[in-house]
Amino acid sequence: MAEPDQPTRPDELSMHELLDRSYLSMEIFGQHVLEHHALETLPKLKAQAEAVHQALFDFYQAVGAVDG
Repeated sequence: MAEPDQPTRPDELSMHELLDRSYLSMEIFGQHVLEHHALETLPKLKAQAEAVHQALFDFYQAVGAVDG
């Protein structure tokens, strides 16, 4: 019986694209959501937005730490 196809590791270009998209997502969220003036009067939402931004940063760092 044949072995199921094993996923191959993404190539260097794909990893670069993933890192770039992660950075862009983090920056867009930070500039257009986290820094939005409406959050100044909504502390619970601001805390959630800060947590999302931190999660995006952590993901960006994790992608960058993948060995090539």
